[in-house]
Amino acid sequence: MIQWETLKDTLHGWAVAQSGYDTAKVIWAEENTPQPTLPYLSLKIASLVQVKDDFNGEPDENGIALVSGDREFTLEVKAFGGDTFPVLEKLRNSLQKFEVRLALPEGLAYIDSAGILAANELVDTTYEQRAVMTLRFRIPSQFEADGTPQKPYTTDELGLIETVVIQGKGTYEHPGGDEAGG
Repeated sequence: MIQWETLKDTLHGWAVAQSGYDTAKVIWAEENTPQPTLPYLSLKIASLVQVKDDFNGEPDENGIALVSGDREFTLEVKAFGGDTFPVLEKLRNSLQKFEVRLALPEGLAYIDSAGILAANELVDTTYEQRAVMTLRFRIPSQFEADGTPQKPYTTDELGLIETVVIQGKGTYEHPGGDEAGG
């Protein structure tokens, strides 16, 4: 299970630091929070996709196999009021900087952007400047509470076969017994 609050805190902190907006001017969309005065940003995790099949490791001596995998998610960033395109461009460009990427938690990787689109909307009798961009990130399938990837990501308790009976051939026991059929 991904620790979404840790991930959301990280992304919110990045948006505040790189946009130059006050903390109260960067909100999570659709969370029933008061709308700030213009200009402001809203963030939304818009999709989560499993990247191929998860890796299933060999079971250990207790029959527990490690299962791990990557997930990709899109972060939708909307700018409301003011210079919408420049603030989104500043945010997107910040993810090209080595020091910004290095500040992201281990396991959180920026992949790419789908571009910035105008999304102006008529409010009363005036058009409000709006723009939106989506950013694609990759994460391991789980995070620890501090935001670092959890290893093992998950486990599968397969169990062990202790004894196999082969009809007409005798029995074989898992190490600890040395009986073999003939």
